[in-house]
Parts: sequence; C-alpha cells; structure tokens
Amino acid sequence: MQGKRQRPTQDGEQASASLKRQYGVGATLLARMGYKAGQGLGKDGAGIDSPIEVQARPQGHVGLGQMSGLMGRVRGSQDDGWGSPSETSSESESETGEDLPRGNGRPALPSPVTFTRTGATTLTPRERKSIASRLRALQLADVSEVIDRVSTLERVPMSKKRELLELVDRLQEAQARLGLLKRRMPLLAAEEQSLEDNLSQISSAKTQLDTLGPSSEFEEVTTAIDSIMLIADDEVVDLLVYKLLHNLFLPTGEGTMASLKRTRNLILPLVELLTYRLETVPGRLNKTQSAIFKIVFPQLVPHWEAVAFSDTQQALTVCSLLAEFDHVLKFIGCYEYVYDRYMVPKIVAALESWDPMDPQMQPQFWLREIYGQLPPRDISTVQEIVRAKITAYFSEWYHRDPLPADEVFKLVRDILPNDEYDNISRKHLVKQLVSQVWDKYFNLALDVEETYRDPDAEACSLYAAMRIRSCRILLAQQDYDLLVKAVFNELNKFVFDWINFQRDCKDDVKLWFNWFINELFSKELPSVEELEQVRRSYRVIDSGVPDHDETFDVGDVLSGVVEDEESNGTATNAYTVSNIPLRKVTATFKEVIEDYCEQHGYLLQKTSNQFAHLPYGRNNSAMVPVFQVQRGSRNARIAIKDDILWLEDPHGIFKPLFLYELVL
Repeated sequence: MQGKRQRPTQDGEQASASLKRQYGVGATLLARMGYKAGQGLGKDGAGIDSPIEVQARPQGHVGLGQMSGLMGRVRGSQDDGWGSPSETSSESESETGEDLPRGNGRPALPSPVTFTRTGATTLTPRERKSIASRLRALQLADVSEVIDRVSTLERVPMSKKRELLELVDRLQEAQARLGLLKRRMPLLAAEEQSLEDNLSQISSAKTQLDTLGPSSEFEEVTTAIDSIMLIADDEVVDLLVYKLLHNLFLPTGEGTMASLKRTRNLILPLVELLTYRLETVPGRLNKTQSAIFKIVFPQLVPHWEAVAFSDTQQALTVCSLLAEFDHVLKFIGCYEYVYDRYMVPKIVAALESWDPMDPQMQPQFWLREIYGQLPPRDISTVQEIVRAKITAYFSEWYHRDPLPADEVFKLVRDILPNDEYDNISRKHLVKQLVSQVWDKYFNLALDVEETYRDPDAEACSLYAAMRIRSCRILLAQQDYDLLVKAVFNELNKFVFDWINFQRDCKDDVKLWFNWFINELFSKELPSVEELEQVRRSYRVIDSGVPDHDETFDVGDVLSGVVEDEESNGTATNAYTVSNIPLRKVTATFKEVIEDYCEQHGYLLQKTSNQFAHLPYGRNNSAMVPVFQVQRGSRNARIAIKDDILWLEDPHGIFKPLFLYELVL
C-alpha cells in the first residue's frame, strides 16, 4: 500500500546492520525510513549511494565531521567483508584523489569520526572547594551527594561551568529570600493579631459611642475616649472622635458660661491626647478639628465680640477664656485669626485712649495676661503705643501730681524691651526730677534756719528726699542710687559743718538727724544700700570725721550719663527673660523635648502604632504613643503624659524621669 513503510529484504537487513555498526544512529534513521544499502538517496533513488568521504586537512585542529580515518587505519567489517584492519589509506592518495585500497573488490571505508570536546576548561581545586562550601552553607537535603560529584569534576565545558555557578548563586539568593520571609512571618503574625485587636477595639468603641449623648456623664465620656485611643489607625481614631463629639455637642450650646465650662472640661483633655496622637496639617482640618471648631467657635465668638477692654472685668473674663482655650484654638488652627480679627483691634483702641493718670483705666490687670500671646507684629504695635504713652507722661510730669500705681510702671517695664524704659526715664523723668525737686527744694541749712524761726514751716529738703524715694519705681536703679548718694552726701556735709560750727552740739545734731531719717523712711523701710548710707552719716556725727565729696553734683553726673548713652546708643530691642513674649517660649512639653533633643544631637521620632501603658491617671492606667530617641547606635523609648516624661527601662517598664536625665 502506497505510503506504508516496506519491510526490507534479508540482504538489505544485513547491509543495514553493517551500516548501523559503522555509522551509528544516522544509519538507523535511514533504515527506518526505508533506505537500503547500495541504493541512492531521495524519493526516486537518484541521490548519492555512498556516504560522503572526508579528507584530512593539513592544519592541526579539524572541524566537526572530519573523519579521522584519513589520518590512520581503515577499520573493516568481518560481516560484510569491507576492507581489513591492515588496509590503510595514505595521506598522498587522499589528497590526490586516487582510489583507496580495496578488499574483496569493495572499497575500504574510513574509520569512524573521533569528536574532540571543544571549549572545555579546568575546574581548579579552589573553585571546587568554593562551590562545595557554598552548597554546604545552603543546608539543603541530599546536598552531600551533589558536593561529592562536584569535588570529582576536573574538566567541564565553559558553558556548564557558568551554569553551575549561576545555579549556586540563584540557590543562595533563594535561600536569602526564604530567610527574609521566615523572619517576617512573626511580624506579619503580630500585625495580623494587631489588626484583629483593632477590629475588636473599634467594635467596642463604636458600641460605647452609640450609647453617648448630650446628657452623658463625664466618666462615661472619658471611658469612651480611652477606648478610642487604644486603636492604632489614626484615621479611624479621627472618625470615631468626630462621631463622639457629634453625639455630645452638636448642635452646640448657646455660649453661656455653664456650657463653656462643660465644653472646656470635655474638650481640653481630648485635645491634649490628640495633640500627640493625630498629625495635623496647617491650613487643613481633619474631621476631629472640624468638629471641635463647630463646637467651640460659636460659643466663644459672642464673648469676643462683646468685650470692651475699658471694662476691666470684661477684659479679664475674655483673657481667662483665651488662656483656657489656648491649646484648643491652636489645635484647630485659628489661634492667630482670633487675635487678628477680634482681640488686637480692641486692645489697640483701649491703649490709645489710655491715660496713665486715670485710675479708672487699668490695663495692667489685663494686658499682662494677653500680651505674651499676641502675634509678633501685634506685639510691636503695642510696644509703640506704650512707648509713646510713657514718654509723654514723663515729659509732662509734675512733682505735685499723684503717681500712678506701681503696677503700671512694672507693666511698662515688661512690655518695652531690655533697658528702653530706663533710657526713657533717664532722658525725660530724671531731668524733670532734678530741675523741679532737687534744685528747687533740697537745702538743709535753709530748712534748719526756718524751722528755728517757725516750727510749723515745711521742711523742703525732707519733701525733696521723700519725693525722690516715692519715684523709685519710676527710675532706673542706677539713677535712683545716684540720687540717694546725693541726698546723703549733702546730709554728711551738713552735719559735719554743724558739728564744727557749734561746740557741744552732737546731741542736737543727732536728734535732728534721727527726726529726718524717721520721717524719710516712715512709709517704706530703707533698702540695704540706704541703711549703709545712714550708718556712714552716724559715724560722721560720732567721730566728727568728714565723709562727703565737695565736688559731687548730681545734676552734672546724671546729665553726663544721659549724654553718654545717647552717644553710645545703648538702647536695644532685644528680649530678656522678664519681658520675652510667651509666643517665643515653647508652648508644649513635646516641643520642649524636641528642642532638648535638637540641642543634644538626638533624633526624636514617633513610633508607628506603638503605645505604652503608664501607671498613671484614672485607674492607674494610661495609654499614650511611644517615641524613639536615637543617637548613632544608641536609642531609647519614651512616652509623654501631662507634661511628664517617661523612659522605658531594660525590662520594658516606663518610669518617670527629669528631662535633663535623658542622656544617650
């Protein structure tokens, strides 16, 4: 049947067997396809009927297919009688194309091709040892057999060597990834457990929130807040706190003091917790911030709009509200807006109409409370107004006018930077005091003479000395000390002249001096420096030895001080500890710690989703976020609660400590 393979005859089978022995698998494939020995190849048998003969080439390296029989013996076959082992083909005959020796009338076939493996390379003992060591480090099953086989390899193809090395590299990489996965498994398991705990806590917190309302007790609210704070996801915390606030406050109250008190009691502790917990973005409010804004702002606005700073009681009330809700306003990002929109315009108007001589207008009671919270640009505005007011008062000062309260001048000292107040006082008030009081009234000899003539006559020198003492709060300490020195310099000079002018008059001099000193310090006890001056005067009376400076003139001395400072320009606008605005002082304990860490080269960062249980607060248990402090390879874990710093000890227990004790 056409298309089917024909079974070869017996002679064909013998010839095919001979070809198979001589040419191997190629002959086998030809036989299976119907080829018979002696026939030509191809469909019609028109192809070659003998194998392609190969010729030896002169160069040393031969190509694939070159038959080595041309260079050696011709191997015959006993079965088919082709050639004999002794028959050879000479190189000259092959090259010239002459017939090869034949046996039994048939041509002798060349010997089989011997293939030489090319590209082989030596696997050195060091390389075998390295590969074996790397395989042994993998700790795989049945790896010892592979190591033994590698140890016996000497020559391998270059490609196989590369494959072997790449395979070992991939095995090492796979083992490294496997080790990483194994190390991550406990973390993933802990994260899975944490997620399950969070789901449980969220469910519990939501159940508690559903039971809360505007009439809920404070303890119920704090319990719900503690439950929410246990949740690790900040977005969920934000959402649940928003729901809590919505249930408790919205719609908001009328803004009465009672409603504000309730709002303060519930909102302030919550804001303190959320300040450390939720990350806030300036200019953008999260849900919790929006809810607090809707609760607090409508209740406070009526008080801000209605306040008149000319009314001390109203001013103090608003200052108290601002102080109480200070952290809340900063948390919701409207702190500066409140001052710019409501407070500063009214403060400026009140100060511009302020008269230091008017006892009904007393900004010292409320301005000190609010001044430190003002934005920097508004602080400069207040300073300019106060500077102009106090300069005008000193320039128009008259010695017979009553003095404002001491608190007014203390306030002015705190508001004006550094020694600016003292410079204004020295330039304007001291000049008035010397010309109106010292030069006009202080004359001890005239006083004594007039007193002898008229015991009821006014002691002008005593009045001048007492007036100087009453202005002590208005004067710079240096200027006051100079005036006191001038008073006692004149006293020492006067009693010395009196003693030397009249014999046996020490008792009279001492009696008069006692009266003068008692009257001078009748309203206020002397300072340590003034007592020393009094003792020096008594020594002059007792010893008769002079202790005064004839050339000392207080007017000239004070004028020289003013001229020196004006030429040197000693007045500055820097801040001191006593008058630095509170806005320039760190507002929260967390910021204090951040400043401390920055100064000491520590890195402070919040640890994600990690919290510490502190033995503190209600039920002696408080949960707060954990922060990590790091410096090089050393680190510590800390927590912050109610401005208390807690440090984790080696046993994982958080204990309180002072900030200066935090040393890495």
